[in-house]
Amino acid sequence: MSVRVVVTFVPKKLTSNVAWGLHEQVWGLPERHGKSIGADFEWLVICSEVNGLPHGPRALADLWRERAFVTLNIARRDSGVVTEGLKPLWPDEVDAGEVRYTHRFAISSYAEVVQIRAAELPEDLLQAVSVAHAKPRHLELTDDEFVRLLERGGWEGSELSSVPLGPDSIPSVPQRGGGGQGYINDPRKRKAVELYAEDMAIHYLETVEGWTDAVRVGKPYDVRFTRDGAEKRVEVKGTTGAGSSVFLTTNEVDHARANDSAQPIDLVVVSGIQLTPSDDGGYIASGGRLAHYRDYIPADEELRPTQFEAALTMAPSSVMDVASVGSAGGKLTPSGELISRTART
Repeated sequence: MSVRVVVTFVPKKLTSNVAWGLHEQVWGLPERHGKSIGADFEWLVICSEVNGLPHGPRALADLWRERAFVTLNIARRDSGVVTEGLKPLWPDEVDAGEVRYTHRFAISSYAEVVQIRAAELPEDLLQAVSVAHAKPRHLELTDDEFVRLLERGGWEGSELSSVPLGPDSIPSVPQRGGGGQGYINDPRKRKAVELYAEDMAIHYLETVEGWTDAVRVGKPYDVRFTRDGAEKRVEVKGTTGAGSSVFLTTNEVDHARANDSAQPIDLVVVSGIQLTPSDDGGYIASGGRLAHYRDYIPADEELRPTQFEAALTMAPSSVMDVASVGSAGGKLTPSGELISRTART
């Protein structure tokens, strides 16, 4: 299986458009580029920052592969492409008082992959990103390639959702809170989601289940309750997505399985959490749906590894003391002698 992707590039002077579009959940392309995108694509990849290229993005693919680091914002297309009844939306449109992005569609923000080496991207995506400054590019990625890319950006989903490709319309200013999985790359967003999920879990366990004396433990589970001498241990997960899967650490899995008879762990998942910016620069969480799983024991078939810890048992090819290097860019001989130091560009 594969996913159909459009790759586009936003110059540094217009990065405020990226933040606005992801927040308002809409994207647009100018006439000269919009006509070329067609309607047969599911995902949008926005290249919003490039570093490492001495003369900017107009470089050959080999130089991109050798030196470039890129930031990619990945969003799912959630509507048809609209070309009529438009008004200025993005910051540069509002400033100019004119419509510049004439082909618009609703999106759901899924992931932000920050400063990944271009060489680590799938080859077709690297080629598309390297020429997207001139014109959006279409490509197809396998499901596995695309999911790995989403996971690099903190995607919390378990499967790729279907995308409506019909001729439906979007409002001039789209409604927030779409059905996308969302990313929790910003630590402020992640903290707001975590605290809100714990607050909702505590409120539920106390008012509905009748537990009392909630204590936020943190590790190896989140909250402990008591009632009539009994104890309840609860692991809490919060997500802006659908909540069809959650991330568990090795310690969380081991603790849940070790206590399956003596002291079982309950799992509470608060999904579909909505975030809005607060006046102090943080985020306010609201809404969502709470699911309570009593005596939760994760089964082997429910677990999928997302990373591995590798025990390094083979002998290293070389070992050197790098404490004397000082700043980044120093080069060492195999014996550890500093031979040069260059400034990072």
